[in-house]
Amino acid sequence: MKSSFLALAAGLLSLLSACTPAQTYYKPHHVSPDAPWQGAFPGWGGYRTEELGSNQLRVTFTNYNHPPMDFARTFAYARASELALQRGYDHFKVDRQSPRTSQEKSVFPAWVEPGYVTEDVYRSEYRDFGRIHVEETIVVNEVPPQLHPARTVQNQVHVFQMDFSLVRQPGPGTVQAYLFLKSLESKSNPWGKPPLDPATKAAIRAYEARLARLPSAA
Repeated sequence: MKSSFLALAAGLLSLLSACTPAQTYYKPHHVSPDAPWQGAFPGWGGYRTEELGSNQLRVTFTNYNHPPMDFARTFAYARASELALQRGYDHFKVDRQSPRTSQEKSVFPAWVEPGYVTEDVYRSEYRDFGRIHVEETIVVNEVPPQLHPARTVQNQVHVFQMDFSLVRQPGPGTVQAYLFLKSLESKSNPWGKPPLDPATKAAIRAYEARLARLPSAA
């Protein structure tokens, strides 16, 4: 019994960890909402990457309503860290960053929900001189059409854009890519650990193997 409970608890924990904001919203940006829209659909938004020049890139992270700007900023840095490691660089230098939140209005037109009719059938039985009689009563319920008036929804679009250069040595304004990704595994990170590219995982293993070969300080 105890082992079954532990297995169930482990399964629930695994399911919960897979539903973190990072697991849901950290992905390539392929889909944006069509007007009119509201809410925060998991398929919307994500990151886009542009090549600006030799070892210079731009990452743009977009969220629609949720998660907030802090998420977009954190995971723009995560994507830059992935790209640095994949290309054999330990660091990247932030050249420019631009957070902006814009308001986008969506107007939903009025619409009419069609009416409908339901029927409830009630049965009753009674005996009369030894015979069973069954009576049925049908109650017709008519629900009239319902008008839903036009409404306006105010949405927020969070965009964090960052230009950065891939560098091999640390310096002013540089970020250590490996350490940044490891920091996302901390319990203090409210967004959870992102799903990394297979190429990034291979680069992390290579980096850790390189660290293991370094002589330890006496």
